[in-house]
Amino acid sequence: MEDLINILKYVELGALICCLLVYCRNPNTLYRFLLLILLVINFTEWGLGYLQEHHVKVRFNKKMIGYNTFVPLQLTLWGIFIAKQLQNTKWISLLKLISSIYFLLSVVFAILIFNGIKFGNIGTFFTPSYAAGVIILSIACLRYLYEFGKSDLIMGKWANTILPMVIMLLVFYLGTLPFHTMRSYLYYNYLRIFNGYYYLFLIFNYLLYITIAINALTLYKPKK
Repeated sequence: MEDLINILKYVELGALICCLLVYCRNPNTLYRFLLLILLVINFTEWGLGYLQEHHVKVRFNKKMIGYNTFVPLQLTLWGIFIAKQLQNTKWISLLKLISSIYFLLSVVFAILIFNGIKFGNIGTFFTPSYAAGVIILSIACLRYLYEFGKSDLIMGKWANTILPMVIMLLVFYLGTLPFHTMRSYLYYNYLRIFNGYYYLFLIFNYLLYITIAINALTLYKPKK
């Protein structure tokens, strides 16, 4: 399983490289924001892991910082990224506001957990924070799909949109939310189900970042 996790890291890195290559040729706002998200994701996987493995003398724990700060940051950035693609200005403002408030509250909870304050049997991963982020992101995705369905783009111009990315984000986060909310329970009581769901989680991860990479490449239109 460790090999599959390492493969995932390289798939995420590959998506970042694809986006970076396209951004160098077409440095617009969409690619800049997507590049930021992928940088945060890769730093969470590679950067924090490197710091922990090499025993850097800073007071942090990868699980506490990674799960309770950087994962909510990823969800926040994805929500704002999709909100920026909407047409309805009220929805854009609302989703940006809710996403920002969500991240600030996640940081507060992360600090409290880091300092030893317990929330029931949550441990190092504050599951309600993750679930809230997934719900907000899902609302943003569904709003995008709603606006897309009412637009002229549905008549065949969808290849020039972030539609594949949005669909895969929705499938990934909603599809794996039950796993994250029950992972400790499944691990200690139903290890076989946990292992099966974990493999499914990894497959969804592969598909998500491959979709992001392909979508980023298809959005690029070279100047004639």
